[in-house]
Amino acid sequence: PTLDEVAATCPGLPAPRLHRNPDREGVTGMATWLWADGHAALRSTSAIRGYPVSCTAVPERWTWYSGDGASYSRSGPGAPPPDHAAEHTYRRKGAYTQRLVVRWRLETSHGTRAASRQTRRGYQVAEIRGALVE
Repeated sequence: PTLDEVAATCPGLPAPRLHRNPDREGVTGMATWLWADGHAALRSTSAIRGYPVSCTAVPERWTWYSGDGASYSRSGPGAPPPDHAAEHTYRRKGAYTQRLVVRWRLETSHGTRAASRQTRRGYQVAEIRGALVE
């Protein structure tokens, strides 16, 4: 079997889940905390034309994209605050699309290759201004 054939037998990779706080709407000048769900290694065994093959998929890199040009890469998914993986401060109000990409290492009986899964979520950022009232 070829590496491509064996990689095709690897377990299906789960879609990542992007978490943030605040969840619904951010505020300019205040941090938005980012983290994701963690995943354990996934394993499979099968046969191709009578040859036994195996695959272990290991998550190795989580990268958050803020939607305004910033990105944050980590070797773990983080957890709810105060153990979040990254934080981002938006400078301008608006509608942004945040994205999370999880890169997996596929260790097969015939070699290693990378694969990734991603998810997107819309994020609204508001601007709050104080006013002096006499």
